[in-house]
Amino acid sequence: MVSQFQKNSLQSLDNSDLKTIYDSYEKSAKLGFYSSNISEIDEVELEAINYVISKIAHLSDQEMVSTILSRSLKEENINHQISTQFLLDYRQEVILATEKFINEIDIPEDLKTYYLKFFEETSMMASLVSCLPVIDFPVIVHVAQTGINHQEEAIPLSVAALLYYMGISLYDDLIDEDLTGWWQEQPSKLIGLAAISIFSGLPIIYLQDYDDKKKTNYSEKLAPLLQTASYQMSVGQFLDIGSEFTNTSAEKCEEIIQLKTGSTGNLVAKMAAKMITDDQDLISQYGLIFQYLYMAMQITSDIHDIWGKPISPDLANAIPTLPIIHGYSSLEEAEKEQFEQKLKSLNNSQNDHDEMRNFFYDSGSFSYTLMRAEFYKKLSWQQFEKLGLSDSARENLFSYVYSVSTLV
Repeated sequence: MVSQFQKNSLQSLDNSDLKTIYDSYEKSAKLGFYSSNISEIDEVELEAINYVISKIAHLSDQEMVSTILSRSLKEENINHQISTQFLLDYRQEVILATEKFINEIDIPEDLKTYYLKFFEETSMMASLVSCLPVIDFPVIVHVAQTGINHQEEAIPLSVAALLYYMGISLYDDLIDEDLTGWWQEQPSKLIGLAAISIFSGLPIIYLQDYDDKKKTNYSEKLAPLLQTASYQMSVGQFLDIGSEFTNTSAEKCEEIIQLKTGSTGNLVAKMAAKMITDDQDLISQYGLIFQYLYMAMQITSDIHDIWGKPISPDLANAIPTLPIIHGYSSLEEAEKEQFEQKLKSLNNSQNDHDEMRNFFYDSGSFSYTLMRAEFYKKLSWQQFEKLGLSDSARENLFSYVYSVSTLV
């Protein structure tokens, strides 16, 4: 499946630089970056990585971004069971059901204002790749496993997943100081409490309410998964807050990504699978497919946050993302202090940001980080191959995962 997916993209591939790419990866490994994983990057995978890098090698930063990193999700018909229109209609139903629940919940009006305000902003993100999979995963997994697109059974899962996503997104924005507009005028303590109550409380309350009305058992089955994901995300946030690019390894950075971001993909897919089957191995496989895919998306987002904006917030705030950690670790000890001072004193001049971007690009940090995204994509595909689905189910799930993975 992977080779078929890559074959169409590699027709014009020049393999002459393949060894150079491998040497670059090996150099990173010798610096302590996952030397055990180097054998897991096979020739086909390296060709795919080389293809991407070779296509951008001659481009400027901004051209590179527009060519690779700023592509929007190209939705194609997903077999006869899940079409683009089906997904658009499904997302709209999920958004309406979520809004209805928030409006009807019996809570103080001041707190409800916070919920509705962030819901309004989240629902406007329905074209963003970070939000769409959270809504889509339950129905995609349901169709893949059962062959039936009974969306009524998946909608409560997607609503619970969207509520969870809203809470952790608001919490993350607060911690990263990314709040804008109306939110900047609100007390940070109240925002934090609102965010925690959203991701830790609302999904279960919604599912309990749904169970009472429909005589189902969603809340009983899914509460442990939601509790585990909330805990993992909180641990990831704790580790993230305490990390700096000077004291964090690439391995630790990816552990944080798994806890903060990968746990969300894992949760949503497991929620969907658990309502269909009691096979724990199968439930775990679905979780890993989307966990690894979400990790690849986050790593790609870290690349975009440096190369996709004239003034990079990650550079300006010295955020310990994978490209920055790799670049810092590639320096000699004598160079690190000077680099640290320069990065932490970076102003809002695009020229200064471009200079720093060029360093990360020349040091191999862009290539290395892209390879890590490709590595997690590969892990996702490996789990996909283990599912043992029917041909039609494989086609449905493959088409969707492929459409998302083209972004990363």
